Amino acid sequence: MVALSVFLFGNCPWGWRAANAVMGTALVPITYLLARRLFHSKLAASIAAALLLCDGMLLVASRLAMINIVYITLAAWAYLMLWCFVQNPAARTQPVQLAAMSILLGLFAATKAAISEVGVSLALLTVTLTLIVDGHTRVPVQPPKLIARRVIGACGLIVAVVLLVYLAVFVTYYWSVWRGIGDFVAYHRRVLNRNLNLPTSFPDASPFWSWPLMLHQYAYWKKDLLNGAAEVIMCGGNPLLWWAVLPAILIASIRGCTQKSMSWIFLAAGYMAYLAMWIPLRRYLFIYSYMPALYFGLLALAGALDKCWNGGARRWEHLVLLAPLLPCLILGLGVVWGGFTACSISIVYLLLMRRAEGYDGRFVCLIFMSAAVLLFAYFFPLWIGMPLSQSGYTARMWLHGQGLASWIEYDTVR
Repeated sequence: MVALSVFLFGNCPWGWRAANAVMGTALVPITYLLARRLFHSKLAASIAAALLLCDGMLLVASRLAMINIVYITLAAWAYLMLWCFVQNPAARTQPVQLAAMSILLGLFAATKAAISEVGVSLALLTVTLTLIVDGHTRVPVQPPKLIARRVIGACGLIVAVVLLVYLAVFVTYYWSVWRGIGDFVAYHRRVLNRNLNLPTSFPDASPFWSWPLMLHQYAYWKKDLLNGAAEVIMCGGNPLLWWAVLPAILIASIRGCTQKSMSWIFLAAGYMAYLAMWIPLRRYLFIYSYMPALYFGLLALAGALDKCWNGGARRWEHLVLLAPLLPCLILGLGVVWGGFTACSISIVYLLLMRRAEGYDGRFVCLIFMSAAVLLFAYFFPLWIGMPLSQSGYTARMWLHGQGLASWIEYDTVR
């Protein structure tokens, strides 16, 4: 895709980045459609698309000629086709939807190994559960052998198409470099061994458990200017959104268990799977590997905020969604003004809770989204390389000092 973009637009920054910009832009409507399927709500879909637009990591990934936004968009598109299958009662079109999903999963696998295997596993599990539930709820109920045949057939189709697409992507490399299936196997063996032998630490690396808290973002690129300012492109995101993902996943997990909701379970399981996959790895890792889990978290956050607006959220859900605002206010405004703002928000919420039933949840949704937009505007210069003075840069480095909880210092940029 990048090569085609360079061919069309020339060997220049525009040509390098146009392909990924298209993929990043496509992710927004895909997410809208996916969230609408998951929550049956236009508002939830709009919030999900807005949250994507307010996150810096996804913006940066859409502006650089790297693979991250490509596999995120392919995975999201595959999940959209998956939920078209789950919610489609017409058995005639289900094989077409499975085939389309499998093609996208195959492209996902060819773009990014290991991470894609989690996506394929999620799809297989969801398809299996869908067919089992569908078989037991039909009138008349399908016999177990027929249900088993449908499950085996659907999963077999998915695996076969994924493997075929994966091999097709590498067919040109096969004919030009590899000299048989042995070279193909040896290549993957070398990749695996190289990853197993990489060191545990590396500059700017961070352990997987620190990613949800965004303890260690770092600069992809930096440049000093003659007037003492600097241009920086940070590998980091909107702190409010990142810190609110954990409460959102907690809400998704509890709602999934209590309501037996497949949508909430899918989001919670997807987030945990994409995070847990890094546990056995001992080599150094970077924060951008959190993007697949972050995507599930943002979808769950959109669903939780939608429940707040429509009056379907409980008090404790309001509180855990407002909680990430406190560190943002303290780190951004200081202890005095941040504490004063937090107290003011709390007072308004308590008044609405006592005197205006239903408006407390809308207040939570409005305050959260407003703060997300404001923080996006505040950190926007760090994500597009806009010139910043030393004081402006330092003010945006909320976590600094010794240890893991440290964002890059201005001195290292200079």
